[in-house]
Amino acid sequence: MIKFLENLRQQTFGRLIVLLTVFSVAIALGLILIMSSFVRDRAVHQLARDDALQTSKLVFQSLYSAMRKGWNKQEITEIIGRLNENFPDLKINVYRGEIVAHQFGEMAGERVVINGDPALKQALANGESAMLFPNKDNIRYLYPVVAKQECLVCHTQSHVGAVHGVIDITYPIQTLKVSFSEVTNTIVIYTLVVMVVIFTILYLQLRYLRALLREIKGANEELKNFAYVVSHDLKAPLRAISSLADWISTDYADKFDSEGKEQMRLLINRVHRMDGLINGILLYSRVGRVKETIAAVDIDRLVHDVIHSLLPPGNISITVAGTLPMVMTEPTRIQQVFQNLISNAIKYMDKPNGKISISCVAEGKFWKFSVADNGPGIRQQHFEKIFQLFQTLAPRDRIESTGVGLALVKKIVEMYGGEIWVESVVGEGSTFVFTLPRTHIS
Repeated sequence: MIKFLENLRQQTFGRLIVLLTVFSVAIALGLILIMSSFVRDRAVHQLARDDALQTSKLVFQSLYSAMRKGWNKQEITEIIGRLNENFPDLKINVYRGEIVAHQFGEMAGERVVINGDPALKQALANGESAMLFPNKDNIRYLYPVVAKQECLVCHTQSHVGAVHGVIDITYPIQTLKVSFSEVTNTIVIYTLVVMVVIFTILYLQLRYLRALLREIKGANEELKNFAYVVSHDLKAPLRAISSLADWISTDYADKFDSEGKEQMRLLINRVHRMDGLINGILLYSRVGRVKETIAAVDIDRLVHDVIHSLLPPGNISITVAGTLPMVMTEPTRIQQVFQNLISNAIKYMDKPNGKISISCVAEGKFWKFSVADNGPGIRQQHFEKIFQLFQTLAPRDRIESTGVGLALVKKIVEMYGGEIWVESVVGEGSTFVFTLPRTHIS
């Protein structure tokens, strides 16, 4: 059995490593794709913008002679024609501003084109260049020409800062002289950096998991040894003391006075309490370490069996509201939960007509169980303390208790992914509430 559990832990750790590796590689690939796409687009756009700007300046220099003559219609038309012949892949146009058109005359269809093109109209209005992508295959660059002081010699109706026109260049992306070596190198560098970071994190995680696994194995071995010591080395002399005390009490009963008999009774009670405490510690240490086969447990039948085994006194009535559900869990563990809660309600009952009720409702993905009683109740400041190991509220000489029961219940419930808490009013009673998943409990 121990070997099987060890193999199971190793398989689980192996699956965890595989999942972490796959997850890390997926993140790395995703980041690479995102960054490569971003870097590529950014580089292409930036290089395209620079190339378009240089081309526009060349066009501007070619048009300069015409502009010195005042953007004459005939001169500009001839130069644009020659440029389009020399650059067959490019589509070059020049659109003049209103001041220039008013002084030197309108060109056929010029105003119609401007008014029908919002980007062109905006460039003529604000004098700001624009890079446009009308479709996936072409880039359009609008380069405004703004008047300077020297331009006013010819443009007598203009002023400094006025937009005299816009050079409009459209050309296919594949004609751009873009060096993709820079893009490729950048992507490779980003990829290497990301992979180094990812695998460094993964390596550190694996080292941490290995160290954690070693600690867990060591703790399990210590716990196993502790359980062995408790069950053999401590209980053996305790049984001897119990047998000797029973023998003395029986054979020398006539020799003891009332005080001696009381002392022997206290001795035997202390031995029984110690035995119960050791048993409680053993049960607590086994939770989560010793696994049972998961099975469909009929909680309704289990609770009735627990009630029958506890033999509640005649002045205490125990009722079960409705039919309790079926839960996939470990039978012994869930029995310990109800046995401790119901036995505590019986043990601490201080009313002549005690009432205990067990119920369950479905709340989302959980079953919500309740064990309520009309006993003495618990002060609010003790709500957390009662779930701690070896903690009791009543003196042990008055009510025998190991202080392990509720701590055991809390550990079992939380191991299943549930919660437990108490709601109580002093003098009116207490309700212990806990939740269990409605799905399969692993």
